[in-house]
Amino acid sequence: MTDRSVRRYLTPVCATAIAAGVVLSGAPASAATTTTPFTAQCRAAALLTVDKAAQHAFTVDAPARVEPGETFTYRIQPAPSAFPDKESIATTTNVSRMKMDYQLPDNATFVGAQVVSGTGINLTGTAANVLQINENGDPDPAGTILRLSGDNEVIGNSPKADKKSAAGITAEKTKTYLDGSPTADGSTWFQLPAIDVTLTAGAGGEITPRLRTTGAASNLGDEGNYNTFLALAVALGGNQWAPTRCVPKDTKEDSAPLNRGGGPLATIAVGEQTGNVTATEVTAPETAKSGEQVSLSATVAPAPNGGNVAFLVDNVVVGEAPVVDGTATFTYKFDRGGEHKVAARYIGNGTFRPSLSADATVTVEGGGSGSAIGSVELPSLGSLQLPFGS
Repeated sequence: MTDRSVRRYLTPVCATAIAAGVVLSGAPASAATTTTPFTAQCRAAALLTVDKAAQHAFTVDAPARVEPGETFTYRIQPAPSAFPDKESIATTTNVSRMKMDYQLPDNATFVGAQVVSGTGINLTGTAANVLQINENGDPDPAGTILRLSGDNEVIGNSPKADKKSAAGITAEKTKTYLDGSPTADGSTWFQLPAIDVTLTAGAGGEITPRLRTTGAASNLGDEGNYNTFLALAVALGGNQWAPTRCVPKDTKEDSAPLNRGGGPLATIAVGEQTGNVTATEVTAPETAKSGEQVSLSATVAPAPNGGNVAFLVDNVVVGEAPVVDGTATFTYKFDRGGEHKVAARYIGNGTFRPSLSADATVTVEGGGSGSAIGSVELPSLGSLQLPFGS
């Protein structure tokens, strides 16, 4: 963990993750939650070409174990996002043609996938859907990629590609948070929806949901990068379009290896589950003041040899911390008054099984009322500076 504070807004645009949190409602039964934050390198091109690191995160709700031949469903969703009112000399307008590409897991037969109703927030344009596509981005019943998009209206790797027109899944400027309340800085928050993926398990072993990162999609700037979108701003008397592509790497060099975002986002055991059973307990202050840092902690027993704890506020994963001698600690700032539920989930590490704590209630004074993601101390949100000029 670093000491850099995560802000509730994004100074430049990042259309995938601005907080290591994700809203998941009605998750599949008997699911274990795994949140994977990682650094993404994003490349945008308009008046200039800019490479910028950003912090992305995905949450997967999936059964920890299934039987060979069992048909099951897991749910996956990126973290919420925001774009600013202004960037440099440009006034932002919207972000459109958004897509997320997921690799179909090995050791399983694809049954179907669908968007989870009610999990997208502040989105307009073409309704989000899930398509099974091939490496060229064409719908294909034999394809190995699942694409969340607005009917394949994206910036590239699609028969409906365009880099100079708004289409597909769009977030228009609203200057609001996810709950509809106005933002102090004029930024606009939105949430791409979750998708449910149904598979039939193969033989014993593992099933590992992943992002699309194989082949050319592992190279920064490729149209097949797992996350692409089209930002629009008005500058210098006209529209400035910034098609943007992101890949999970710690540095921008093509030779740089993929980081944890290129690996499993969850692990589903096929066959007998192994590992030590754990119990997780969360500790939080009974009261807090809006805008002030509070310490949250979680105790995992028996003490595991590694692994992370994800902390949740009002059912939103707000970040992770490593387990050291059975304990994980995390610093958080509540931005809104009222009662808030805090929980902790040990993610597991293969030797020790995941476990979820009961909720603790924190009463927060000041800062208005209502739910909000809040501010947390975890690795920097990162940002993508759009090249609209300076």
